[in-house]
Amino acid sequence: MKKILCPLDFSVTSINALQAACVIGEKYQVDEIQLITVHGEKVTSGAYSNEFFQLLSTANFDKALEKAISLARKKTGYSRSFTFKSINSKKRVSSLINQTAKEGQFDLICMGTEGQNTLRKVVFGSTTQKVLEESTIHVLAVPKNWTAESPEKIALGVDFLYFDQRRFEEIHELISVLSPNIHLFDVNIANNPLMEDKMAEIKNKLAHYPGLKFSLVNAIDVVSGILKFTDLNPTDLIVLLSKNYKLIDRLFERSYTEKLVLHTQIPVLALKFN
Repeated sequence: MKKILCPLDFSVTSINALQAACVIGEKYQVDEIQLITVHGEKVTSGAYSNEFFQLLSTANFDKALEKAISLARKKTGYSRSFTFKSINSKKRVSSLINQTAKEGQFDLICMGTEGQNTLRKVVFGSTTQKVLEESTIHVLAVPKNWTAESPEKIALGVDFLYFDQRRFEEIHELISVLSPNIHLFDVNIANNPLMEDKMAEIKNKLAHYPGLKFSLVNAIDVVSGILKFTDLNPTDLIVLLSKNYKLIDRLFERSYTEKLVLHTQIPVLALKFN
């Protein structure tokens, strides 16, 4: 991983995503984190902390950018480079983000999400959902209340019945840079008795990998199963496979990932493979 794209509108959620991008960037020693801002939206106080609202409402954009970068470096220890791109466009923001990521050959898009406001029946972070839906690049969705720290315990959702070891090896190489403590799990919706045997078989095949754990969770649907898993097992990062992954996508389809980012306070990394 060499290049991370991080949309920045200076809201609380995007500042949090910037700090997550810095944590990831420092771990992978990336060449750059590019911050992208799409102009055209009105500045409203509710989306920002007071310090950024004051700067943006008085058109001190450069100072706001400087402050965001300084804060991110201070909180995460990120020491590598930033680049910046500003876009003036009336096009859909998610399309612009995905277009920029594809044209710039980025490895990861890092975005914030607020989740679901159940009182008003409004889904926040819809841009993040659209990016998840349309992107062909890995996407990290960072919840609003996430604390900037490197993940130690990673949960990897897989399908034990249709497990592909070569793809797992590729995924392991990617995410073990963050931590070797990876917990593979599957959600048993149909209460299939064969899944215990399959899990034991996979566990034996992967016995040479240090730090791996394995679990099977019984639940009525995938999202509730993932949430049940994270309730039972301390987790710093959830890694799921997106729908365009062809070999093990029978369980963790893109729709599950999109639903999950509305219901969890744990960062979700959606892996996109051709």
